[in-house]
Amino acid sequence: MIQKEKFDEVRLKLNAPCAYKQWTENEDRDLIELLHNGKSHEEISQKHQRTIGAINSHLKKIAMKMITEENKSLKDASDFVRMDEFIIHEALLREKEQKERKKKSPKKNVNGEDVKKDNDIMKKILRELKELRILIHKVDEKIDKKHS
Repeated sequence: MIQKEKFDEVRLKLNAPCAYKQWTENEDRDLIELLHNGKSHEEISQKHQRTIGAINSHLKKIAMKMITEENKSLKDASDFVRMDEFIIHEALLREKEQKERKKKSPKKNVNGEDVKKDNDIMKKILRELKELRILIHKVDEKIDKKHS
């Protein structure tokens, strides 16, 4: 529960009770409607109880989804979310770079070590455990023979 408490603390500091909460489809529709009705990002952030940064970030996300999943043009997405094309384009490039980096770099464990190394260690431990089990079984058989 530490993480929830941490988010609650951040929400209070930011005066944004919905900070870091998942956006719902209704909130998305309302966000776009308010934007298209000429409301400022500040007004929208107050209504949605989120930061202005969260509003901008989510608008970028909506635009990126329009481009990547709905095959809309950069201009159409930019016009829809009322955001500069350059900002959306930069966000798309960053996302692409992150995906490429993720593909290239090996998976890491919590200590930042290569997961393959962990898997190799685990395989070795399992082999040794199997060998120990066999040895224990042999010892048990010898003990049983002596007591019989």
